[in-house]
Amino acid sequence: MIMCRTTQKEGLKLMRICFGVPVCTLVMLIAVGAGDRVQADGWITGRVTDDSGVPIESVWVDAYDTATNLLWSDLTYTDGTYTVSVEMTPSNYFVRTDAYGQNYRNEWYSDLLVSDGTIPLLAQPIFVNSGTTTAGVDFVLTEGA
Repeated sequence: MIMCRTTQKEGLKLMRICFGVPVCTLVMLIAVGAGDRVQADGWITGRVTDDSGVPIESVWVDAYDTATNLLWSDLTYTDGTYTVSVEMTPSNYFVRTDAYGQNYRNEWYSDLLVSDGTIPLLAQPIFVNSGTTTAGVDFVLTEGA
């Protein structure tokens, strides 16, 4: 299955094409105008840091449905924060990091290491209600990819 999802960050639209789950590649970076904002029904926000509290920039934070389909993503800012916009609410999502190219171990929320393309049984689902932000979905990543 080939999927393409977009996210908006600081006036740029980032696009990823995914060949299965979870291998993804950044394929396009284009400037967009204010009228091109991604329409969302709800949001998941949080922060990604290392185990000493230092923010980690450029980590993908991915939201999956219960069938392990990658639906939406965002890249962390320099302060480690992210906002994943979701379009189908109310619903549960599973969230994980993808620190591709960086020396960090990826995690499912909350504190479960990514071992393969399946969602661990103990992964905590994130409920997003229509028109609301679910905040505090934070990750602390350890070194050693």
